[in-house]
Amino acid sequence: MSLLRLEKNDNDQLTKDLIVGDRQFHLEGSEGVIYFSEDNQFAVKIYRSCSDKRKEEIRTLIKLAKNVQRKSLLWPIAIAKTMNGEPCFGIVMKKAPKHVVPLGDLVFSPLEATIRFKQGWKWQDFFTIALNLAREVHSLHQEGFIHSDLHFNNILVDLSTLEVYIIDLDSVGYKNLIKAFPKGLWGFKAPEIILKNNPTIFSDLYSLGIIILWTILFRNVMLPQMCHDNKSQLNDYTIAYTEKASFSENEKNKVNWHEKIGKPLYYKGALSYRSLPKPLQQLTEQTFIDGVFSPIKRTTTEEWIKGLEKVMPLFIPCHDSDCQQTIFSLSLLNYNSEICPFCGCKIQSN
Repeated sequence: MSLLRLEKNDNDQLTKDLIVGDRQFHLEGSEGVIYFSEDNQFAVKIYRSCSDKRKEEIRTLIKLAKNVQRKSLLWPIAIAKTMNGEPCFGIVMKKAPKHVVPLGDLVFSPLEATIRFKQGWKWQDFFTIALNLAREVHSLHQEGFIHSDLHFNNILVDLSTLEVYIIDLDSVGYKNLIKAFPKGLWGFKAPEIILKNNPTIFSDLYSLGIIILWTILFRNVMLPQMCHDNKSQLNDYTIAYTEKASFSENEKNKVNWHEKIGKPLYYKGALSYRSLPKPLQQLTEQTFIDGVFSPIKRTTTEEWIKGLEKVMPLFIPCHDSDCQQTIFSLSLLNYNSEICPFCGCKIQSN
């Protein structure tokens, strides 16, 4: 066990001291080490390094976040100043509920999704997660914050309720008071973040679109399918996710197309965005065809919320009793295939 001494804070749940376990957690892309309190109520991130300016911005963030009352946004609530008597700088956050998992554990590939299907989940459950995520990012933007670092590792899902929790909120930006501190992971970062490191609401919208579609299609719709530099992975990724970035189903640029798209998922295929109702197809095109290099055209949080809410009541059971999946009626689609995207049986037109 280790003893943390905290800076003075106004949180009723915290005293001047906090005891944490010795087990350390190192997350990909994280700038610090994570510990959990002995009572399992709090998570603590101890930074490896942190500038004085950044420390002051985090203190300002803690004051601002007290006015945002949403249990799903796990803000920093206090500062750790010593650990076992040694100087340190860290943040204390409320721990997420017990039954949460990182979103990537559910949707990283069709394999993870299929595990849930075998446990009785339906396709619409993943739409519920996507809708809940859109609502949380919307609330963040409504309060004037930019997340700047949305990816699978900082989105948690409660398996019992499908509620979404957003963590790593110490990287957010706020108007002119706090500069966003994007770290990001390849595959989630907008082209302008990679090239200019200039986070905006529009770069959040790119990341949000990636995650929403990954959550309901179980794949990254912008995943590169070819190598652009076989001598440098960094340069290869930079080219693939910036100047050569292309939506996997862009009819005018098929550089990232792959042959599994549109084939039944249960037969090692990949879900097409055209298996979604037309409103969601349009929102997808707004962000990943029209908006890849024109950020202002990207689908807003409000549009994602309205689009997902609109289709939630429209699921129907697949007509193959062995499939046990929920899908959309053929009349809602704009697609030349008339088969269930999961099992491949024919979809009825009504």
